[in-house]
Amino acid sequence: MSPDTTSEFLGQSLYVHIGAGKTGSTSIQMALRNAKDLLLESFVGYVGLNFEYVADPIFKWQAPIGWQTLEKIENTQAINQLINAAKSALANAKKLSVNKLVWSNESLFENAEIVVPVLEHLESIGVKITVVAYIRNHSSWAQSAYVQWGIKHKTYKGPIQSFPEWVSRNLINYSKCIKAYTSSRFSLVLRNFDCTDDVLIDFLKVIEVDESCVKSAWVNESPAPTALKLWALYNNQHKDEVLPGDLEWLFQASGVFYDKTPHLFYEDLIPRASDMLLVKEKA
Repeated sequence: MSPDTTSEFLGQSLYVHIGAGKTGSTSIQMALRNAKDLLLESFVGYVGLNFEYVADPIFKWQAPIGWQTLEKIENTQAINQLINAAKSALANAKKLSVNKLVWSNESLFENAEIVVPVLEHLESIGVKITVVAYIRNHSSWAQSAYVQWGIKHKTYKGPIQSFPEWVSRNLINYSKCIKAYTSSRFSLVLRNFDCTDDVLIDFLKVIEVDESCVKSAWVNESPAPTALKLWALYNNQHKDEVLPGDLEWLFQASGVFYDKTPHLFYEDLIPRASDMLLVKEKA
């Protein structure tokens, strides 16, 4: 479908960063959020994960953690609401002479059935759409994802699953997700996370933004082994899903989160039969 040459949005660009998860998405989002006022001076607008950084949010899901709310809405209605939120953001941007918007949310990667119709509509009314996706090798993704969603943030019901159990149900399918985005005419930029020294700098080059406008904001640092064991013990007691925030504040404040010193095993501290014989001998 050719763009409408009479549209008020002709000449505006929307870069859509779709993840995937565990490829530096949160670091990119945090850095863009921290620099959003400075970016505006360069006529670039960051709309957040769910169009929360707009002048007048329309829907309740326009919040940093609003995607789960949007997913509960029937697909046709969700698509229409996303289109209206995007058009509102574009209209506000035009008032500020901002001609480039950035939308970043790793949840978009596996939700093409909702996202692609939105992008196709925006392109039909004159918006230049560029989708940016990062992928990484499955082994390192699986290990990082298991720590995040298998242990820290228990995203399933029941006891803590072992790595083989979890990965058998959750291994990411890059080709299926990417194929859903290649079926349309808008541009798709595919990047290899494993070949980037700094994913933020790489992303800024893709969207053609001066890196001096944005400072790195490294997040989601891997917790120390002791913290992970405590997370696993705690989450294993709960039948339902458990958010990482239940314990993260305590681990951060106490230093356990960062403690890389050799960790103790409880079994090694308990006296063995030979130890008790030694006690008797010395008594």
